[in-house]
Amino acid sequence: MNDPIFGKPIFTYTTKQAVEDGFLIKIDSKILSEVGIKFPVYLTRSVYDKYVCVPKELAHEQDLDGRLWDLLYMFAFTVKNCKSNKIDFTYIVS
Repeated sequence: MNDPIFGKPIFTYTTKQAVEDGFLIKIDSKILSEVGIKFPVYLTRSVYDKYVCVPKELAHEQDLDGRLWDLLYMFAFTVKNCKSNKIDFTYIVS
């Protein structure tokens, strides 16, 4: 694949490879449909670890599925109420 302006790619890295390597986490389509998201969603490992994984001190109060649902729901809510083509998404979690 040769681009007329940029030439031949030096290196390519697919989404599939990033998932296999653990750099991206593919979110199950079932939970996406529950919150009203119609497109595939991938979270970076750092976002997943910081916002979805349950901290040890909260393990007795929270679970991974609940935290993931909350994150996706609040994102979907923000998108649905956005009136511009830019989305500023702030998510605070403990």
